[in-house]
Amino acid sequence: MLVIDDNATNRRILEAMLKGWSMQPTLVGRGHEGLAAMRQAQGMGKPFPLILLDAQVPDMDGFTIAEKFREDPALAGSAIVMLTPGGKRGDGARCRELGIEGYLVKPTRQSELLEAILLVLGQSSQRRDHADLVTRHTIRAARRRVHILVAEDNAINRELVTRLLQKHGHTVIAVTTGREAVDLLDKDAANCDIVLMDVEMPDMDGFQATAIIREKEKASGKHVPIIALTADAMKGDRERCLEAGMDGYVSKPIRHQDLFETIQALLLDVPNIPTHAPVEKPPVEILDEALLVSRVDNDPQLLRDLVDLFLEECPRLVDEIRVALDRKDAKAVERGAHSLKGCTSNLAAQMASEAAFKLERLARAGDLVDAESVLKELECQLERLKPALLAVQAETEKRPF
Repeated sequence: MLVIDDNATNRRILEAMLKGWSMQPTLVGRGHEGLAAMRQAQGMGKPFPLILLDAQVPDMDGFTIAEKFREDPALAGSAIVMLTPGGKRGDGARCRELGIEGYLVKPTRQSELLEAILLVLGQSSQRRDHADLVTRHTIRAARRRVHILVAEDNAINRELVTRLLQKHGHTVIAVTTGREAVDLLDKDAANCDIVLMDVEMPDMDGFQATAIIREKEKASGKHVPIIALTADAMKGDRERCLEAGMDGYVSKPIRHQDLFETIQALLLDVPNIPTHAPVEKPPVEILDEALLVSRVDNDPQLLRDLVDLFLEECPRLVDEIRVALDRKDAKAVERGAHSLKGCTSNLAAQMASEAAFKLERLARAGDLVDAESVLKELECQLERLKPALLAVQAETEKRPF
């Protein structure tokens, strides 16, 4: 696609976003450069299906650029999404007059831009002359409210994902094992639109559950989209999940943007759009408050509830690890450490999460001698984390985000 925006920072952001969605952007800063790029692409037999057009380009405004595209029959086949810093009365009518298919007011959320692109590209060329203008309002109206099954054994992860989904109007049923997910789909597959499947669960993991679900679907003919949730974002994990019969992949700690972009892409029949989390700088303090607020999608009530749940779960998990160490049960130590790693990671507590991960690796290797000292380190980090979480919780009582 072609991006026309005079702001270099905006172009870099859009380039990273679009490439993250496996799209191929050509970026220019002026209207005349856009026209030249369009003619060149047309001459090579590779016209741009879509143009992202800033409304305020110095040499000519967005409407003028769109008008020039429409005046030239050789350039008239591309769909246009206009991005504007502020809407004006009459803009919608002018967009329809010029054949502009999408109109979004900045700042635009990643998920909103992706949905606009998919909706615009989904409108057939036969309908384009009479297609509705895609705006923020039509995107919201087009969003399907669906029934989602969440299979996740970690209480913090399960609560976070469930609440984020419910905020978007989805109906959620949550289970704690792959076996429960399989059983529930056996009873009521017709009322499940999407499954979010943790790949590491006790009793039956996500890969085993997916294999059983896909085998049963051979007889029924139904296909329920399954999105993998995985804590260890290793190279090849996404491919492994897709090969196992899953339709999408979201890495933990869950970023709500990645989650909803993946769900919406599946609902719009554009599977396997990869999402890449930006590199997060490690926090200097025990708790990265800004990252935590981002994780809960700026929802103060959800943050307070997650903190309460963590303060309830944390002592139980530590006690279970301590008992498992006394019994020399490496598997149980590994499970407990894995659960604590997931909880602390979602709460943006990197130091505690790293200590839990260290303990998990030692237990997996059967090294319970060194695990004893690492557990003490983990307990120390958790003790430092608790007052930091309580302070954030108290702060949210005073002010909305």
